[in-house]
Amino acid sequence: MLFREYETIYIMRPDLAEEEEAAVAERMSGILDKTQARLLKQAVWGKRKLAYEIKKYSKGVYVSLKYLSAADTVQELERNLKILDPVIRFQTFKIADGVDVDKRLAEQAAEDAREEAERAERERALAQQQAEAEARARAEAEAVAAAPQVAATGQEPTTAAAAGTDQAGSAAAGDDSSSEQKEEK
Repeated sequence: MLFREYETIYIMRPDLAEEEEAAVAERMSGILDKTQARLLKQAVWGKRKLAYEIKKYSKGVYVSLKYLSAADTVQELERNLKILDPVIRFQTFKIADGVDVDKRLAEQAAEDAREEAERAERERALAQQQAEAEARARAEAEAVAAAPQVAATGQEPTTAAAAGTDQAGSAAAGDDSSSEQKEEK
């Protein structure tokens, strides 16, 4: 069976409770189910600043629906979006004509799996970075805690800079002594 692929983006009022947002999303999903459309993806983009005020709101909650359906489904979906008070703006885009449903559903499943793997990799990398930062912070804290103990024992820590100064001083002294030896000869 061949359908068209659509994407509908709607903006809800920013002051809605989560239950109200969920009710609108459930109603949209119900319309798609009733009209035998296939929902590919529903993504809540979250609260964002609007380019201009709409019904005295400068922010809105964006939601994207990607689905496969016949043209009459879009009419029903938009009719309901006009009626719903929480929705302040919506727009529907036709993505493709004559889409093979089974093939497109398989493509979407593969895309979702790829996105999930990328998300898991980002989370793993972030956790690794946090662990490394914590380890550095612990090492710095231990070094700071060890510094007063060294001061209490009276032994100064030997550093490369201090060792280099001593070596440079003896080398300079060595140069002077060798020049004195040459003068004696």
